[in-house]
Amino acid sequence: MGVIEKSNTYTYGDLSIGQRISEIMEERGSSYSLRAFGGRIGISKDMLGRMISGERHMTPSELEKIAAGFKISVERLKQEDTKDDLAELRQLLRSRVNPKRAFGLAQGIAAVALGSTERCVAYNLLGQAYFLIGDTNEAHQAWLQALTYAEKIEHRYGDAGPLYAVLNNLTVTLTERKEFSKLSEILNRIEPVFEADMERMGSIMYSRATIARYFLENELEGQFIYRSLECLMQTNFKDKIGRAQVNAADFEFRGKNYVRARDLLEQAMVNLADEAGFFKVAVKEYVKVLLKLGDIKNAIKLIESNSDDLDGYPDLKSRFQFLLVYAKQDIAEAENLISDPSTDRLIHRLTCEFLMSHYQSLGDAHSFMKYYKLAKSIHSPSSDLLDEGDL
Repeated sequence: MGVIEKSNTYTYGDLSIGQRISEIMEERGSSYSLRAFGGRIGISKDMLGRMISGERHMTPSELEKIAAGFKISVERLKQEDTKDDLAELRQLLRSRVNPKRAFGLAQGIAAVALGSTERCVAYNLLGQAYFLIGDTNEAHQAWLQALTYAEKIEHRYGDAGPLYAVLNNLTVTLTERKEFSKLSEILNRIEPVFEADMERMGSIMYSRATIARYFLENELEGQFIYRSLECLMQTNFKDKIGRAQVNAADFEFRGKNYVRARDLLEQAMVNLADEAGFFKVAVKEYVKVLLKLGDIKNAIKLIESNSDDLDGYPDLKSRFQFLLVYAKQDIAEAENLISDPSTDRLIHRLTCEFLMSHYQSLGDAHSFMKYYKLAKSIHSPSSDLLDEGDL
């Protein structure tokens, strides 16, 4: 007769059968203590404890008794019944295709989940599926549930991976909902877990900077921005260091420290050279700094040398187009940009404001009002087009 081997290592979402049984017993309360549960299924307290701890192998017949005691199948106990669905769901979420199918799979997996680990996995994936179909409120609620289980996993197994994964997701929805006090509360509670992990501390420090920015605590925001960068500088992840340098440059840009922002972005572009999308973002930010510093010639040169391969980044492409219009003061191209249906609302508005400024300088009231009405229908004007936060 075969035996079921116990793994000595804990892997997120792939725990040993003994750990799985222990989690379900804990979840079901005192009536599932070793003594009470073992008595009902005909296995002594000591023997059951040794099986769960891995000191003794479980035979298939013993596993059947345990599953029957939980009133579930052996396949459910071993999570074999959801294995294929879980693999398909993860693939759908990675590829971001067929959101309805992904949502249906996620609901089914969450509905049958048992124990802290499986529930953490299930609710985290359910949140991602909700997010994929555009329901951020339900995504947020699912991730809050996942957080409860992720904290239990960290406490029980010392594995902070699930906690970090859920925190990253919750940071998105809490920021979107502007629930920064709640985000701060969560960070205060779990930050000590990551104190020795510089990569994750870098991310947490950036989240704290975002909170400080919301509450207009500029000095504190700067402190966290640079603490994030300092943490990541202690890692070997050039891409994450580069992104942190872009974040620091943005902070300096908003403070009108353009030379400092330029220096940070020059370093960032080196670190992001192998990261196509993020590299282009760094170039865009660098162009804005050059324009602020009056280096129009190099700004135009940089835009033109980085504009050929942006078809996969439509929002970034429209921002490069606007910056070229701004740098060249190209009225005809501005008119074309406004008439292009693929231009997003922000760039559409900023281009209207650019044309308003031009026609106001010419004293052309008719053209000015034309673009004023267009801009007004989208948003109120900015004081300086380059200072627009999402440009």
